[in-house]
Amino acid sequence: MLLAGGIALAPVFRIPAIVFYSFLSTAFLCGIFFFKHSFSGILLHISILLCGQHLAIPPPFHPDTSDISTLHCRCKEVLSSNSYILSVADRLLYLRLPDTACNYRAGDSLTVQGRLIRLKITANIDAFNYNRHLKQKNIHFRIYPVAPVIKTGHSTNLYTFFQDIRQKLISKIDRLISLPRQQAVVKALCLGYKNELDKDTRTLFSSTGTIHLLAVSGLHTGAVYLLLCYFFRFLGLKHPKSHLVIIPLLWCYACLTGLSPSVIRAANILSFIIIGKAFAQDYTPLNSIAASAFFTLIFQPEALYSISMQMSYAAYTGIVLLYPLSKKFSSHIPAFLKPVYALLSVTLSAQLATAPLSIYYFHTFNPGSPLINLIAVPLTTLLFYIALLTLLLPLCIGLKINFITEYLCSTLFFCLDKSGISYLNMNNLYPTIGHILFFYFQLFLLVFYLSERKKAVFRLLLLNCCCWLIYICFFNIHIRNRREIITYHLYGKSCILLNHNGYYTFLHNTSDSSDRETIYPYIHYNRLLSSKREFTGTDFLHLFPQFINKKYDIGLITSDKDFPYPNTSSWIVSDNIFPDQVRDTSLLPRQIIVDASNRSTCIRKWESFCRNHSIALLKTEEYGSIRIPLK
Repeated sequence: MLLAGGIALAPVFRIPAIVFYSFLSTAFLCGIFFFKHSFSGILLHISILLCGQHLAIPPPFHPDTSDISTLHCRCKEVLSSNSYILSVADRLLYLRLPDTACNYRAGDSLTVQGRLIRLKITANIDAFNYNRHLKQKNIHFRIYPVAPVIKTGHSTNLYTFFQDIRQKLISKIDRLISLPRQQAVVKALCLGYKNELDKDTRTLFSSTGTIHLLAVSGLHTGAVYLLLCYFFRFLGLKHPKSHLVIIPLLWCYACLTGLSPSVIRAANILSFIIIGKAFAQDYTPLNSIAASAFFTLIFQPEALYSISMQMSYAAYTGIVLLYPLSKKFSSHIPAFLKPVYALLSVTLSAQLATAPLSIYYFHTFNPGSPLINLIAVPLTTLLFYIALLTLLLPLCIGLKINFITEYLCSTLFFCLDKSGISYLNMNNLYPTIGHILFFYFQLFLLVFYLSERKKAVFRLLLLNCCCWLIYICFFNIHIRNRREIITYHLYGKSCILLNHNGYYTFLHNTSDSSDRETIYPYIHYNRLLSSKREFTGTDFLHLFPQFINKKYDIGLITSDKDFPYPNTSSWIVSDNIFPDQVRDTSLLPRQIIVDASNRSTCIRKWESFCRNHSIALLKTEEYGSIRIPLK
């Protein structure tokens, strides 16, 4: 927790590395000499917190972004057929090529001539932004090539070796399975390759609460572990120490699937379990989870922001904490129903622990997903084993038995399509981080109380529940009394929204239905109702004069008729309106906001105009959505 906290605090403030090393050395000396053990423990905890911050700070990198550079890079990861992560001077760059004529692979040495541009988070409010996702992976620059990318060589290490094998297996799946949809599912299921999954397939698995089956995680790694254990028993190798050979095989599978955080976590935990059994040592599941998370974050601090890692650790922790409680109620269940009850308990435990994160990131929740998981999990596990066996066999034999894989894929799709679970979806859920933290603390206290039955824990449980309800009430009051204008960032389009006391209206809107995913997250987050009224820029000042903040009185410039404008302190310029229409310079505002509906020539004109008249210029292409609070 301390290491994760340090990584999370790194973007907020930075402490010099000398402070970290000072605390670490002091804690070490205190543990050796005459200081109390508790004091050295406190220093060690502070050192771990500072260690997380130290690891999360990238090394200094100040490239010349004003000129074209020639970079000698190494392809570290292939994101899709035309998007790559490159490494140069221990820093990561994002490269997206305009076509797919040349496909590069991990380990290729590339010479790229282009311009480096620092990534800007031009996100719209409460909407997903890919640049933010890249920055969470420690990628802060994008390179725009001005000449063809030249491949100069290929270097092989353990990771690239397995990536080459992965590509060969992907090509083999294309030859074994005829239907593209089934090919994509098998590639995601066995190899963690999800680039070919279409939107309909993702929506089907997401709406039924089975999207976790397509991400190679602890379920798949555990299935490989059980398969290897059975194979060793079949060979007569039953001694626990002989199972130590399984550890490198598990890590080979982790490399084969791309070393995703969830697979690393599962391989870490299973490695601890195998070592503990081999040397007859007891292990604590929670300690195994903590050790796995600690070593993962030490080597990959950016993995803290990975949704896969957060969901994976939450699911396993939920199973470890909640599943033992459910076993207390299994004594009166008939023997033939106990396997079903155990599977349902594990599914419910994992879902309860991951539900807040799923709602926070995907804004949807399906309470009926454990029912379909009772069918989907065993079916997917069987499909995983059969597909894996088909891949390991020679192609001539695989072509003879590939009909089994295709039949299981068709059966899985049929069950998900006909389940009707998707109709139970609860959509447009936008909790805050405060809601999530209160839920997890409440869940932890509940598990602790059911295990220990202490009155002090019960009182703390009630106190947290009361604080949670108070937080919800104040949050609802806050969003119901919010008054502000939002200028969205939409390329070639304009959308200016007024939020007033729980109601919204568009002051100006030229967007279409394709922009709903950009505009409506803010509306759903604030639970706004439509006022069903449209206003022009001049009408706004007359109809809402009492809501205009003296510091932020607004003028909307959406046509040439809006000039000359009343003496307001802010203008929002939209629809490619040039500043040539301004005649009276005595009525100029203190700031001008220009959205992305204005062409580049128009924006340059406004930049020159603002420079000449000492006016602040805000562009949505630099800031993303711009909020203007009202009185």
